[in-house]
Amino acid sequence: MLLVAQAFLIAVSVIPVANLAIARLGRPTGLALSLAYGLSWGIQGAIAFDFHEIAFAVPLLGFAVARLIEGRWRAAVAWTLPLLLVKEDLGLVVAAIGLYLVIKKHYLLGAGVIVIGIVGFVITVTMLIPYFNRKSQYNYWGQVSDAGHQSIFWTIIDAPVSLFQHPQKLLLLLYLSAVTAFSALRSPIIVIGLPVVAYRIMSTQSPQWSIGEVHYNAILMPIVFLAMLDAVAILQTSPFSVSRRYSRIAPAATIAIGIALLPFFSFRNFIDPGFYRPSAHVIAARHLLEEIPSGSSVAASDHLAAQLTDRCRVTLFADVHRRPTTWVIVDSKRLAGVPAPAAVQRARLNALPSEGLTLVKEEDGILLFHRN
Repeated sequence: MLLVAQAFLIAVSVIPVANLAIARLGRPTGLALSLAYGLSWGIQGAIAFDFHEIAFAVPLLGFAVARLIEGRWRAAVAWTLPLLLVKEDLGLVVAAIGLYLVIKKHYLLGAGVIVIGIVGFVITVTMLIPYFNRKSQYNYWGQVSDAGHQSIFWTIIDAPVSLFQHPQKLLLLLYLSAVTAFSALRSPIIVIGLPVVAYRIMSTQSPQWSIGEVHYNAILMPIVFLAMLDAVAILQTSPFSVSRRYSRIAPAATIAIGIALLPFFSFRNFIDPGFYRPSAHVIAARHLLEEIPSGSSVAASDHLAAQLTDRCRVTLFADVHRRPTTWVIVDSKRLAGVPAPAAVQRARLNALPSEGLTLVKEEDGILLFHRN
């Protein structure tokens, strides 16, 4: 049901993109561009990943940014403020929208939105989330401080160097720019996406840099596609003939790029017959999950936990708080960076026998432990 809700929310986000594209470019080109947005690699990644609360932000941002481009300032703010209820770091995106309003010389309204965004972010990460945390802290600071091994200040200073240490970050920037044939960079709307991109570039967690099956890129898609539409209008009035010519080329180039990228991302699976059959790995996971009695306390790998939450008390493996659990199920082939780096999870996995847990079954790299 959550996946259906996510698909609906993302589908709704096409509406503001389509409306503005049709108004600016005409019906045929506008509809084609809307299709390119709906099939864009960032949207594909979110659909392929799993349900994530970020799905609520995609349509909100789509409508907010469209209203900004249309000059409907108060309507834009009305669509913006609910972002504070979606995810803690979106307070910075709210502040960025306020900055855009300031750039457009709506100083009082923009300053108010900036203050609301920053205050909302600070309250959420220093008070609300720590209040519900067992250690009264916000655990995700470690994602931009190398798990606490260096200060956030030095992480910011080291960010340019990290682009070359981790070329995937450069690839992320390239794909974000290239998806609209680099035209979105001409629009001041692009400032709205800067907090999201900056956080991800500074992050020490590799999923944050991914262009694959992750949810992080979805909220950037409405920003860059709508920024492209804004840029086209700006380029059309440029005194430079090359810019005016590019304004006519950019929409078609964006559509062509979207089509060209389709075989390299998740939607290519739709034409693969094997996609519609469960793999041996999935079948193995189902077998072992069935071994766990309902009502049990379980520590489970990130990709397995959701299969148990309707009938068990579940914590994510490797549980850094060492909550007492009767069962542990780990997918050793998918030790991703959540909720701890893969190396930490592997070390915990190796230590389970010494903690009183016995390996009950193993199938295709999935291990099931039970406490003696």
